Amino acid sequence: MMGARPGDWSPLFGGDPCPGDPGAWDAVVDFWAQRCADINGCREKLNQHTSIDAEGKTFGRLEAAFSDGADMVARISSEFEKASSITRSWQRKLADMQLRADEALGKARAAQAVMADTQVKIAALEAEAAKDKLPDPVIAVKIHGLFGGGGLMGEIADAQAEIQAAQRVVDGIRDEYARESAVVISGYELASVESIYAQALNRSPGGNPFSSPHEVREHLWDFDPELLSRAFENARQNPESFPKLLNLLSEMTPQEIQEYFVAHPEMALVPLFPEGTSVENTFMVKDWWGNPPGDGKSGVAGEKLSDEQKRALIEVAPGFVGNLDGVSYTERDQALRGLLDDLLVGNKWVVAGESMDVDTKIALENVKFSLDSEEYRKRQLIHLDLIRTLPKYRDNNPDNNVMASISIGDLDASQNTTAVIHGMDNSVYESMTDQMQQGQNIYNRREAHLGGTPQAVIVRAGYDAPPTVGEQAKGLPFEPEYEPYKGGELNAPYSSSVRRPDLAERGGVSLASFSDGLLATKASDIQHLNDSYYSIIAHSYGTTVATDSLTRMQGKVDDYVAVGSAGVKQPDINQANSVGLAVERGEDGKQNIYYAATDKDWTAPGGYVGTGSINDDLKRDTPDKILDATALQTGGGYSLDGKYWEDVDHHGLTENSDPGFFDGLSDFPGKPGPQQGYYTLGTTSLEMIAQASVGKGENAQRFVEPVDQWKWGWFSGERSISGDVSEEKVRELMREQELVEGNVVDSKPDDVGSR
Repeated sequence: MMGARPGDWSPLFGGDPCPGDPGAWDAVVDFWAQRCADINGCREKLNQHTSIDAEGKTFGRLEAAFSDGADMVARISSEFEKASSITRSWQRKLADMQLRADEALGKARAAQAVMADTQVKIAALEAEAAKDKLPDPVIAVKIHGLFGGGGLMGEIADAQAEIQAAQRVVDGIRDEYARESAVVISGYELASVESIYAQALNRSPGGNPFSSPHEVREHLWDFDPELLSRAFENARQNPESFPKLLNLLSEMTPQEIQEYFVAHPEMALVPLFPEGTSVENTFMVKDWWGNPPGDGKSGVAGEKLSDEQKRALIEVAPGFVGNLDGVSYTERDQALRGLLDDLLVGNKWVVAGESMDVDTKIALENVKFSLDSEEYRKRQLIHLDLIRTLPKYRDNNPDNNVMASISIGDLDASQNTTAVIHGMDNSVYESMTDQMQQGQNIYNRREAHLGGTPQAVIVRAGYDAPPTVGEQAKGLPFEPEYEPYKGGELNAPYSSSVRRPDLAERGGVSLASFSDGLLATKASDIQHLNDSYYSIIAHSYGTTVATDSLTRMQGKVDDYVAVGSAGVKQPDINQANSVGLAVERGEDGKQNIYYAATDKDWTAPGGYVGTGSINDDLKRDTPDKILDATALQTGGGYSLDGKYWEDVDHHGLTENSDPGFFDGLSDFPGKPGPQQGYYTLGTTSLEMIAQASVGKGENAQRFVEPVDQWKWGWFSGERSISGDVSEEKVRELMREQELVEGNVVDSKPDDVGSR
């Protein structure tokens, strides 16, 4: 038996190319060999009765029955012998592949050690050279060799080549493992009872110990895996078939659950409903799962699951359970964290026979890093979608390989929740950690206005956003004709342009279902669907997505905040101004819709200016065209204590100090400095957005505006006021602006990130 497999395969990529323990196959080989020996003993006993020392038709039929029975047993014995042979062959091949893989890993690690040692030597020589006033040719030769070749750098190059060679060997073994395992899987299949029975039927059915093949199946397996697979597929295509699937799962034992999902990873590791499901189905899941716990039956979904069944599903079907609306978010987090860890160490993978690509691994590592933050607040992984890694749905865009949603705060306990939706050129792959910091900023400022009320901020990197402008340009010659998206067609052609609503509609479908699922999961029944406080904050193209979702939801959000909008669809604006969107109304009868915008944002107009000039269906406009929408302050201003809160300087969300950055201007014509984004701590915009998202939009405390508030204009000449002033000056400005103390933000905390 071989020793334990290496867990860390660095400096090589892809993990263990040939996992498994050859020694573990001894038991399998012996099992089938013993089964073959046992059943051959039965065959010999049957053969003893194939020649009865008697005459007559009755004895003849009895001899035929024994003969047929012996024939069937011989066929079964042959199947057992074949299984033993193929497993023994696989055992030998696996041991050989592991021997070669381990040898390659050893060479790569030796080369890595050489590189590390050589780099230490180079660093020492460079430190020595730095002490000399003139270049030291001896040191240069030691490092670079003569005529630009050899030396210590040559040793590093040789070591890198050794690692690359080892990587090629390991990749080749990984491909070999996929091929050979596929051969084993295809060959390691016993003939069905029907097949053996049909062969015997050519002579006589008398030897079959059961009255029909159906009884054989019933005897061998208490549930039909093919029936369960069909139920999964039917539910995915037609959610009305969902109750049958839940009922079948209720009837399975924990052991049967384990066996089925291990054999069907495509059902276990990805969402059943990639774009979400209905409110009705969510309530059904709650009852079936026991969320909250209870006794009895779950109606159309069959018996409630036992704790043992739930534990089995969380363990072996984490992608199914972890993305299923109606399951508690604590248990979803448990399932998806387990899946994430297993994926990163290579124990589970969606696509059988293929290794994980680098882009997908980076995205998963970003999720892991975001969950393991040192922030003291609880974080939950409530959505992890790898559907695009399946061959059926795969495309050439690494940004959508992994989609995820992470809650900052305990979502089950939260009494005031907001979902944060990103704009273009954002994804789990590109910017998950940045999105988490933005969500944390929002969480921190919301906390200042909630007075201890449990809250959660959901960072939802859960839709396929437009990529960079350069990537969009590559697709322009191949853009399909626009067709409104209604859901359920993941492979339908689409445009990735930020000026088209294709991706916004796809994102809108999934966001609407996500929001409805959250409301239903937290509601006691469908009559109280909107009882849980829930709002949406969206930025840039995310506002196109979020507004679209508000035309599709069954439930309602309490507040909607559109930030730096790249434009919303004209039909959505029309609906908002007629029957309304899925947004609650305030005491004034207006929908609780807010928007944050600034003249310094030069990027947002690129999403909507000129849209609809060729096709009216593509026209987009700004949220201020929604009659109920209320503008939020984004210019600089003072709190009662005279502290200055920064204005928004550009389209982005966080501070940018890069001197090469150019999108809007800072406090021009003063000396340019750090440029604040909409979610930057210490800005008026973040404070106003936070207030609006917790339900204080109508009665939000404002900021006192400076006398010479900066206005855009090439020759405006206004003076920039960005420093603190006295409290007396603030109250003087308040009187001029007819503001009373209760309507003004009282103070700016010393640490704006922790209040």
